[in-house]
Amino acid sequence: MNKQSYLLLQGPVGPFFRELAVMLRQYGHVHRVAFNSGDALDARGKCERFDGNLAEWQQRLAAIVAERSVTDVVLFGDCRPIHRTSLDWLRDFAPSVRIHVFEEGYLRPDWVTLERNGVNGHSPLNELVAAIHQVPEARRRPAPSRPVGATAFRLGAYAFSHYGVVELGRGLLGTAITHRENSVSEGLRWTMRLLSSPVRRHAANRLQKSLLDREGSMFLALLQIDSDAQVRMHSRFRDMYQFIEEIVPSFARHAPKDGFLVVKNHPLDASGNNYRRLVHKLAREHGISERVYFLNGGSLPALLSRTRAAVTINSTAGISALHRLIPLIALGQSIYNGPGLASQQPLDEFWRAPEPPRLSTYRAFRNVVAQRSQINGSFYRRDGRAMIIEALRQRLRSGMPLSFAPDCWLTPESQPVPRDLPDTAEAPMPIRPAFNTHQQLVLPQTESH
Repeated sequence: MNKQSYLLLQGPVGPFFRELAVMLRQYGHVHRVAFNSGDALDARGKCERFDGNLAEWQQRLAAIVAERSVTDVVLFGDCRPIHRTSLDWLRDFAPSVRIHVFEEGYLRPDWVTLERNGVNGHSPLNELVAAIHQVPEARRRPAPSRPVGATAFRLGAYAFSHYGVVELGRGLLGTAITHRENSVSEGLRWTMRLLSSPVRRHAANRLQKSLLDREGSMFLALLQIDSDAQVRMHSRFRDMYQFIEEIVPSFARHAPKDGFLVVKNHPLDASGNNYRRLVHKLAREHGISERVYFLNGGSLPALLSRTRAAVTINSTAGISALHRLIPLIALGQSIYNGPGLASQQPLDEFWRAPEPPRLSTYRAFRNVVAQRSQINGSFYRRDGRAMIIEALRQRLRSGMPLSFAPDCWLTPESQPVPRDLPDTAEAPMPIRPAFNTHQQLVLPQTESH
């Protein structure tokens, strides 16, 4: 097999890209670039340090691709400024270079995402939602997975050290390319969130219990992290404040009178934004204070067991609602925002008579997503990282690239599946999955939003 040449850009906080680089060196050359001191910390110094601006980076990228005969670029998150700049240049001037994009898992909590060319709003999955039954994997179940355990504390610790070092480096060197506006504040907020976790959890659990016992229909609004690029780039909303300002008045005007709205904050939100105040203010203004609640924590599976319908912009937590066949509306672009999955109704109509997903369509979607884009593991636990790297090692050992090419999606490996499968149809026995012979789709049993 010809030696590959891998260029690693920014990865998730923590050591995953450093450990990935060790494995990739067995199959080719590896060059990593750090764009701030946090990147350098995660790389442990085994990298090139770039201290220029985005325009200068395109020139340096061109030189690296030429000098090192780069065949593959690997990165985490395709909406970061440095990655958008890189992807734009690569597509225009180096289209033969394969682009592999990691992201948090579409299926939570035991999975991570890896796709060719883009994820979320840029994912090849977006083009397949309307024809999901025709994809060969639609009727094939993934094989068994392993749970990876809790990751929130480790993620918080990695984030605090990464963003703290980013600001330290910015102060010493005067430059840093990062996707966070204020890394010191980010690190401090992560610390405060971790320290206040027991108190916050106790208060949230008390409120959640009363909500689960309350009479009437529960409607669940799923907030996202305020800095989530999926909100800014793949929706019409500028932030969570604007989302709240739309859904609460709409609920007041159109939801059934016995219904109540729970606005659930994202469990990893460390923005410091006071969403609670806005939710309560809007509820008072529309005369529904007794029917609207803000929940800063709680268990998503427990809430979904009681939920009549859910609304989000494009959170991956929406997939957990679909898994339970709960009516869901997505107000932004997402891989599940299509007929038979997320409702295509106007929001005002959705409150009154929410349309549920179709079981056969969801099963097809779940199977395709799991086998074409998901890897069992975690970026933030040592054993979870080892699982991801071993799955990728198997792919490289078999002569395949890290991620699937988009043009392989509709290859007719079997007869097309009829679009109108009965909702009670069972899938055939498992075949060898995309990434790992140990994998099976196990959707969240613990907090995933």
